[in-house]
Amino acid sequence: MFAGMISGCLVSRRLLPRETKFSATELEALALLETVEHFKMYLAGHDFVAYTDHQALLGVLEGVPSSTKLTRWKLKLAEYAMDVRYIKGINNPIADAMSRQGWPVTQDDASSV
Repeated sequence: MFAGMISGCLVSRRLLPRETKFSATELEALALLETVEHFKMYLAGHDFVAYTDHQALLGVLEGVPSSTKLTRWKLKLAEYAMDVRYIKGINNPIADAMSRQGWPVTQDDASSV
């Protein structure tokens, strides 16, 4: 039986040049797809929940996507027994933990900006 969370793992990669032009919703969908594909050996065949703080992503996954790219990604994600749920960003302390780290800024750092 599979139970638990995949936590403490980071899936990251640099965006391709064409991906830098994606909308926020497309980037969120891409991140979900890449993460699910990365962990597919653990997720395939099991029910799981994915949480997002990007409410528009739910509209893409539950409704009619606005582009063929999003339609392709929605079909790929449909292969998994996944429930995507919205959680407000303020209630999601692990969201963007790396970018919200709050590294101390020194005088040298501030002057180089």
